[in-house]
Amino acid sequence: MKINKKMFWWVAAVLAFIIVWLGISIYPNYKVWDLNRRLENFQRNMENYLSGDIYGGKTPQETYEMYIAALKQGDLEKAGKYFYWEREGTQKTKLEEMKSKGELEKYIADLPDWGKMKENSYQSESEKEYVIIENQKASKVKAPDGRGGYVEIDAPAGDYVIFSVSFQLNKQANIWKLFNL
Repeated sequence: MKINKKMFWWVAAVLAFIIVWLGISIYPNYKVWDLNRRLENFQRNMENYLSGDIYGGKTPQETYEMYIAALKQGDLEKAGKYFYWEREGTQKTKLEEMKSKGELEKYIADLPDWGKMKENSYQSESEKEYVIIENQKASKVKAPDGRGGYVEIDAPAGDYVIFSVSFQLNKQANIWKLFNL
């Protein structure tokens, strides 16, 4: 059987159309499947990471005291690990910068004792904030002006938060992590 050129090109065009059509209809589904597979892998890895976390205490106080102990031992790597996973790296970098500038000892000395703090109301059981509030007289204070400078404003007398530390519960490991300090 002899195939003529017209028939060959017609069959080739039909096959090319079918291949392109299948590619257009299947490829997006493949991309969705691949994205879902990657997300499931990420979620599984994150669950494993969080459930294996050992850097934190059963209470916010225990975590805070462990953090200070690591700082006093000079173990900035360990101290950074007491922060919630998304802040761990930036906090470790911040501590290393303080150390290189010679400011770390003052930072540690300025951290208040737990007994001076009181729990502040918070929205959920997995988040807690502890603060030190002082009553201050009316005064002038410098506040950022939004252009890189400062402007002096009148601060009325009243109670002001002078120190705040917040914690987040790592539910997978059932330990408290520093969130903001």
